[in-house]
Amino acid sequence: MGLVGMRSRFRALAKKVGQVIAVFACALYLQAPAAASSEPRIHAMFVGIADYKHGEKREEGGPRPVFEDLAGAPADIAAITSAFESRITLAQSKVLLDERASREGIISTFNTLATDAEPGDFILFYYSGHGAQVYDLSGQQLSGYSSTIVPWDARDPGLSMSAAGDILDNELRILIDSARARGINVVTIFDSCNSGTATRDPTFDSTMIRNRGAPALRVESPIEPNVKTVTAMARSASAPVAQGYSVHLAAAPDGAEALERYVDGRWRGDFTEALTNALDELSANATYRDLLDAVRFNLRKWLRSDGSGRVMLDIRGEGDLDQQFLGAWDSVRLLDGSRDEDGSWSLQAGALAGVTVGSRFAGYASGGDARSDNKQPLAEAVVSATYPSYSDLQVDIASSASAVPSKLVWRETARGAGQTDLLKVALPATGAQLPEPAISTLRGLQFVELVEKDPDLLLRRQADGLLEVARWEDDTTITAFDVSDTGQLKDVLAQISRYREVLGLIGAGNKIDIDFRISSTDCYGGNPVPEIQYEDGEPKFIVGDPERSQFYFTLSHQGPGSLYPHLINLTANYGIALVGTTGQNAEEDKLPPGTCWNYGPASISGDGREHMLLVIADRPLPGLYNLNATDLIARNITDPLDRMLQNAARGTRSADASAPGGIWSVRAISYVIEGEN
Repeated sequence: MGLVGMRSRFRALAKKVGQVIAVFACALYLQAPAAASSEPRIHAMFVGIADYKHGEKREEGGPRPVFEDLAGAPADIAAITSAFESRITLAQSKVLLDERASREGIISTFNTLATDAEPGDFILFYYSGHGAQVYDLSGQQLSGYSSTIVPWDARDPGLSMSAAGDILDNELRILIDSARARGINVVTIFDSCNSGTATRDPTFDSTMIRNRGAPALRVESPIEPNVKTVTAMARSASAPVAQGYSVHLAAAPDGAEALERYVDGRWRGDFTEALTNALDELSANATYRDLLDAVRFNLRKWLRSDGSGRVMLDIRGEGDLDQQFLGAWDSVRLLDGSRDEDGSWSLQAGALAGVTVGSRFAGYASGGDARSDNKQPLAEAVVSATYPSYSDLQVDIASSASAVPSKLVWRETARGAGQTDLLKVALPATGAQLPEPAISTLRGLQFVELVEKDPDLLLRRQADGLLEVARWEDDTTITAFDVSDTGQLKDVLAQISRYREVLGLIGAGNKIDIDFRISSTDCYGGNPVPEIQYEDGEPKFIVGDPERSQFYFTLSHQGPGSLYPHLINLTANYGIALVGTTGQNAEEDKLPPGTCWNYGPASISGDGREHMLLVIADRPLPGLYNLNATDLIARNITDPLDRMLQNAARGTRSADASAPGGIWSVRAISYVIEGEN
């Protein structure tokens, strides 16, 4: 097939040091589309290299290409394998870390997958490590450069530069073309590349951010022998089949840097971090272009807020990007569950992860058993109750199970209606009826249940053509709008549903010794405002009355450890917003045990009952800064607690079923505001 449909893209940032030309870029591949199997299998290999065999070594007596070891690859591999294996059934999953990721190991593993794959299957090749370029003096490359990935055993100082062991782009092309000729689709995802000046910018802390570029090689002899070796190893087509397609996703084409950084006690690749978060929210029908858009979205939000001065990475994809991502893959989700000391069982995922009352699960000893069609479950269960971050299970142990471990992997076998958390809406029993478009809109909202008694909301059509939305409990009108405006109807009900979900978080979390109160003084007893007045046991404030319109929220705690407070205001008109926090600096803004913190003195506005939620945790929750940004998607949030809170505020149920870990708690204070007449 030659070079048709393939190319290396690069922008050279060169600095001459002796005879070495430092040029950094990544290889990208562009291939033609082909048909896919109706039931494809996915054969995956995940390659991560941090501790290179010849990293940070120089040849004695003269200049040699040298490159730093990396640190983020192990975390990248753990994150990306978890992201794929928890959502997609993989026929094979080969993990090559450090010494297992030698040149021979990478090539032979790819060929093993290609040998096992059938037409219509997929090979998924993920790589986290160094990328580089060969400066080719042999004249074989039209551009003068060959892009490479750098295996664990590459750059041996004892070998000539032309035999340094990088895997060249045309070698990868031979492997990919051979698989495609057999009708196999190949998806490559590389978190690697280079920039000669990226970490020299004064806005970067070089101890916390590294680039993933190995120095370029100067090759003065032909590279054809290695190509022939790879060609001999690659399996050729044995019968005419529809050619497979290939797609390549890369962290940094055209010389842009691919970086890893140190965050929360670990090194991670920026691209992989954004990719795994995008996979969390990816639908089963998404395309590769959809995935790229999600990755770009994550990075844009992330880099805009991290303060480093870094620019948006030039994430690129080539190939048939409008194909369905990895074909018609199944979206089976496996959830962890455990048996408590009292013998009861719980699922480590709750309503905010999409678990519903009445859903049925089968329990297995491992994730592999849960995905297998040949394994019998050790137990079966039905969800009896859901909470924000966990669910109660009624479990029946299989009679054939001799011993059941206290922790099982649960696979959903039937989905319950889960109507206990729906927004119950009653239509008018008498008088003017709603038009059919409004009723159709209501029936199409998955979070709404139409009921005849005990509703949360009542809809009434007024004589002037307005549709009134009222609270059932006190018959208070929330809003009114044109009865024909179905878009407004949907938005209003969605906002109320989101509000209820956040309110449902109250009391969740760990038991922490917290003193959270509304007060007329700060937490040290000073700077008083007029005494707070109570009615029916609740604080009541009056807008415009200087004696009844100010207050403090105060907080102190006794640990364990230092904690970060976040105040979320749930307003009387169903607004949700973060209004107070100590900050997001990991060291400076934490609140040690025995100290106190104030919010206020605050002034009030509005009319009705409000709630102030305290979310206190052992880490900052930066996603909460955007709770009132209606266009924010929670997919770029990695912390399960932060994600859970964001999903509640959006009214979404993430596919990430991770239970929030660490120390955290949600408390609330309610109060009433009387508006100006």
